[in-house]
Amino acid sequence: MLGKKLKTILCLAFVTLLTVTGCNLNPSVEEPTSEEITTETSTGTSEEKSLITEPIPDNLILHKGDQMYDTYFESINGYSIDIMSELSMKDLVVINFFASWCGPCQSEFPAMEEAYREYSNDVSFIAVTVESNDTVNILKKQFKEKYDVTFELAFDKNYFWAKHIADPGTKDGYGVPQTIFVDRYGTIVEHHIGSIVSANTWKGLFAKYTGADYVPPVFGDNGGNSSSSGSTPDTSLPDLPTEKMPPSSEIEAAINDESYNFGYYNATGNDAANNWPWVLSDDASSIHPSNIEKDNTYSIINTDFEVTDIYNNVLTFDYLSSTEQSYDILYVLIDQTIVKEISGHEKEWKTAYAYVPIELGTHTLSLVYVKDEGGSAGDDTVYVKNMRFISVNDIEENMHVKRPVASGYDSKTNKYTSYMPIVFNSEDGYYHIEQTNGPLLLAELVKVSHWSSEQSVYGLVVEEKVTVDNVDYSELLTYYAQLGNNSTNGLTPVTQELMNALKVVINANGDDPSENQWLEVCYYYSPYGPSAEQLGSPIYGLCPMDPIKGSLGTNTVVNFEKVLVPRGKYVEFTAPKAGVYEFITISPYATFGAIVNKDLSVINESTYYTFEKITAEEPDENLKMYAYLDANQTVYLRVAFHFPDQTGSMNVGISYVGDTYDYLVLASDSTAFTTKDEDFNIDDPDQIISINVPVEMDSDGYYRHVRDDKTLGSYIYADLLNPSSMFFIDGKRTSLKEIVNQGGARLEWYLDENDLEKTLVEDLTDTFNKYIKEAEDSVSDDNPYGLIKVNEELAGALQRIMDYYTFYGVENSWLKLCYYYDHYGPTTK
Repeated sequence: MLGKKLKTILCLAFVTLLTVTGCNLNPSVEEPTSEEITTETSTGTSEEKSLITEPIPDNLILHKGDQMYDTYFESINGYSIDIMSELSMKDLVVINFFASWCGPCQSEFPAMEEAYREYSNDVSFIAVTVESNDTVNILKKQFKEKYDVTFELAFDKNYFWAKHIADPGTKDGYGVPQTIFVDRYGTIVEHHIGSIVSANTWKGLFAKYTGADYVPPVFGDNGGNSSSSGSTPDTSLPDLPTEKMPPSSEIEAAINDESYNFGYYNATGNDAANNWPWVLSDDASSIHPSNIEKDNTYSIINTDFEVTDIYNNVLTFDYLSSTEQSYDILYVLIDQTIVKEISGHEKEWKTAYAYVPIELGTHTLSLVYVKDEGGSAGDDTVYVKNMRFISVNDIEENMHVKRPVASGYDSKTNKYTSYMPIVFNSEDGYYHIEQTNGPLLLAELVKVSHWSSEQSVYGLVVEEKVTVDNVDYSELLTYYAQLGNNSTNGLTPVTQELMNALKVVINANGDDPSENQWLEVCYYYSPYGPSAEQLGSPIYGLCPMDPIKGSLGTNTVVNFEKVLVPRGKYVEFTAPKAGVYEFITISPYATFGAIVNKDLSVINESTYYTFEKITAEEPDENLKMYAYLDANQTVYLRVAFHFPDQTGSMNVGISYVGDTYDYLVLASDSTAFTTKDEDFNIDDPDQIISINVPVEMDSDGYYRHVRDDKTLGSYIYADLLNPSSMFFIDGKRTSLKEIVNQGGARLEWYLDENDLEKTLVEDLTDTFNKYIKEAEDSVSDDNPYGLIKVNEELAGALQRIMDYYTFYGVENSWLKLCYYYDHYGPTTK
């Protein structure tokens, strides 16, 4: 057998499951090991920064809490970005690692740009691509121009990310996006893995580390290496409360208006000993938690109030939040149930509608402010004032209040005494409250409910307690639980089959079987506000029984508010007449999907490997599929983003193509190879595979595609003139013609790996030139790309060049350079 190839002048195809590591290169700069840098900060004060300005040791992996070493990134504008120089000018350096193919990375850019524009005087922000094939042109078009980026875009020429941040063997994991925050003292104070798509979250982090009163955190053994961080473990306990709560009368005088005449009291029970009380503001016009800058502490205040008029006792207060976004949080609780979370920076006072009554009686409002260990931002507190009752008609914002269907709990009998009436709506297939157009009846299947404070419905499935009278309800309840888990509010609309299952299972596991006990796991939402309407289905688009309605010739918006497991949303379409229809997505992020029948059997699945995508300079990664449909046939387009954690929206377009259609696609399942290894040794796989479409030579001497029914379909066409995904020159895709022009068809092989002087030259230049001329002569209106049919000689030459430049001996890898027409329609071709 021939040995390995002698030389490779080109960058080759990608191999799945095999990873490429960066070169071990150090920045060629010699600096002192450390120095004291005195700078003028953005706040106008001078301070000392102890920074390490030496290059990073080659094998050192950096973690949160470590001191940053000097390193360099190359700006797309051609100059070098020195991290220590940036720290000498700004209070915070943020390095975001991304790649052009990464959807979650792209989703961050609008939020990063918005936050950076507000903090650009204090923050140096550098977005560094870790993809070696990314070019200046790609970064300018896909990021700088697309998102109007004003922060730095750069290349990681020294493989800093691969060698020192993204080590697969560390707890930090491997992948992008990743972001590190280096504070003014040179410490890595944050290492965030994943995307941050909220501008407020970025602003909160910027504010946290650039404030004039910023104090660097102390990291223990789990953050920082002993050689660089200089930190010692923080073994101290949280500070004990030093403040005392003012008398209730003083708080009442400060924040109650004439409609609210109830008092206040501190935390009780186990919470009392370590509770930091709420105190009066300096001007005694509001109250706030006293645990300012006290990490890992909480501050609780309670007030019990009586509802005597359900229409005019809406409990309301005003608040001003000045906290660390998403970390230091004020929880608003009614009767120990969280109804609102408040965090971040607010410029103006806002109104919180804490409780909209549904029944008379006594309730408890608890304000619980929780401080994390990470640091502070703003005033590090939340101010509250103007506690009052208002009328339902005076609610100024649209809102929806979650209500239990069961009410009137009797503590003596441990039973609920009242249940809201429900009505089935045959049009939407769901139960509603009181009338067919009333609020949706929603089941809580994943979490505990009024039925039980210890067990959820899905918990019964896990514990195998849902088989009743030899009927197993586990599959049905799991399906609805998944819908609830993916829904917008965690709840599932109740269908007739779900109602029947809940009745049986709840009664079998409850302590008092009854007709209405199953309703104790159910809730509904009441709308309030000037223009609030009933909430729509929270599982809209998640399943074929509640699909998004698609229409011919009009784009349909599909929103992804959260990460879905299982993935995808469903767009329903009914063909007005028989023929071929095109289904596409329009999105700035990569998408995929499938066309499925009502029984969810797959008609067609999306592929990126079409001729127009592979040969394009910047391939469109949106979905495009075709299907032949009969008149009045209903199908579902199941769509999702390519990356599991991507959120946002996409447009779905559906158009009629004609009676038949032929689509030019790659004669292989992908542009990549895959590996087979029973021992899972990715460094030395047992076999490298190219998964291709089945082909067979016809009687005329040319290869054709073999259809599923074993008949011969389209001819196999070779592309010799257009850019291929198999060959690269200077990081850009190139054609086989260009390979041949540069002498790449002259193949030199080792005959003996131990004797490099023994070589064999196999020159395919003349063979390829013959077929290249045939391709060039064939260019016409009917064949604009110069594709030519493949015979045995051309297939053999293509296989040899694939053996040489990719992986030797992979069966039929030549098909990765070829295409065929996938035919749609009632007739064969």
